[in-house]
Amino acid sequence: MPHRAPSARARRHPLQPAALILLLGAALLPLAAPAAPRAAAEEGRSPPPTARLVVRGHEPERGALLQVEAGGLRFRPAIGEARLVPWDDLVELSTGSTTGVAPERSALLWRAHLAGGEVLLGARQVVEDDTEALHLDVAGMGTVRLPLEVLRRIEALPPDVPLTLDRTDMHPAEPGRDVVYDEVDDRLAGTLLELGRDAILLEDDGGRERSIAWSRARTIHVAAEAATAPAPAAGGLSVEVELTDGSRIPTATPPHADGDVVVLAPRSLPDVTWRVRRESIAALRARGGSFDYATYLPFTSEIDTGTADHADVGVDQILATLWRTRVDRRADGRPLAVGGTRWRHGFAVHSTSRVRVTLDGAWSTFEVGIGVDDSVLENATSASEGVRGDVGARVLGDDRVLWQTKSVKGGEGVTWTGPLDVSGVKTLTLEVDRGPDGLSTLDRADWVRPLLVRAR
Repeated sequence: MPHRAPSARARRHPLQPAALILLLGAALLPLAAPAAPRAAAEEGRSPPPTARLVVRGHEPERGALLQVEAGGLRFRPAIGEARLVPWDDLVELSTGSTTGVAPERSALLWRAHLAGGEVLLGARQVVEDDTEALHLDVAGMGTVRLPLEVLRRIEALPPDVPLTLDRTDMHPAEPGRDVVYDEVDDRLAGTLLELGRDAILLEDDGGRERSIAWSRARTIHVAAEAATAPAPAAGGLSVEVELTDGSRIPTATPPHADGDVVVLAPRSLPDVTWRVRRESIAALRARGGSFDYATYLPFTSEIDTGTADHADVGVDQILATLWRTRVDRRADGRPLAVGGTRWRHGFAVHSTSRVRVTLDGAWSTFEVGIGVDDSVLENATSASEGVRGDVGARVLGDDRVLWQTKSVKGGEGVTWTGPLDVSGVKTLTLEVDRGPDGLSTLDRADWVRPLLVRAR
């Protein structure tokens, strides 16, 4: 009788800290820093990068990132003395590197989504005797081992597919089942057994072993039994490290520097140490301490079809499907973009929409930006005719209007409001209407950086 690989359901169990450290030790050895310019080499480190700093409650400022410390960032502004910016005050520090944009490439890359919210992009490496993990060669980090227990989704990114594309809608997950989609969108569901050298081995619902070649796979959903890493609790600070290729790593504890390498513990594998070359870091962001983002809270959304300008032909019903509310991405799976800037946090919506966020009186202030997504400028015909979207927007606290604007047009920058007093508010509502033109054409709006400060 042929030997059958043990069921993944039987194999999957939380790895002990000591085992994790042993398994990852070889893959995560410190990486040698690249050669520095002569002046910097004499000091034993590379020159500090130019950065844009956003601290909660203050205007953005330019300067240099000097060091990453356990207590925060050592930052030197263009004018003034260097200072330590505590992690709990940091909204974002960007180094000026463009994230998510890779040079021309001819090779297939893979993007792995982990239980703790990590997103890693890299080339798959084959480790013959390890079929229970995905090994990725990540720029600026080297090869990292990602065990099945923490994997949630793996996406293939051929050279003709944008690195910023998300296939969540095209290739949906199925609760409690592992699912593999191939290049023609055929699906195979069951229980993942192995991530082999050349193929993915899966046991289908009939108990038969099936395989699909890595060269044909496009999306792999892993319904691992291990618990998903929880979001930071009140006061549970997490720092997200974003790399220049678009990889994002939320940390279990604040990172710190070791020379020109930033040392961090990913949320999915808190007992493991990853080392990232500092020049590969595009941005650092904090959340979960004294402030957080509305996108991480429970919410509901709807498009009001009763007020549609073309309700008789169901236009808004179509919009509710094709351009429904989505978190941190627009409906086509690409990043939020307003005024030529990409935004990490936000709600992508369409006109006549309402997003209701549950606050339960736990927050004191709220600030947010609203703008028409730059995707409207990609429609050359409409843009040339002057149609770029035009929306009105309102923020309500328990049905009381806290702020409103009558018109925001495509091609403009972000319109900001706040901080608004939301003390005691149970439900925060974000509304977008069709604006002065009364039409829903290209009314694709983004609520960006919806930041909430926790009540003391």
